[in-house]
Amino acid sequence: MGRKPVIVRHISTEELIKLYKIENNSRIKERLLAIIHLYEGKNVYEIANILKRCERTIKEWSSRWNKKGYDGLTPQNRGGRTPKISSNPCSPDSRVDY
Repeated sequence: MGRKPVIVRHISTEELIKLYKIENNSRIKERLLAIIHLYEGKNVYEIANILKRCERTIKEWSSRWNKKGYDGLTPQNRGGRTPKISSNPCSPDSRVDY
């Protein structure tokens, strides 16, 4: 099997499980579950199989956890196209020309 990654234990397993239970954001909750599995000694390939994610994703989450702890698991802004309609739909600048 694959080698187990080094995981920084920023908090205890009990605290990590508490965070998992109270987390409302499903994306963060999934990432916390991956970290819990790493704490338990599972390797990246086992976790990827359990969570139905690719190994690269689990490695990325592990790396971000090691660098920033819980804050590293929050979803990153991925940018995207600028909106054509402003946040204020009544402003004159919000018109869309077809």
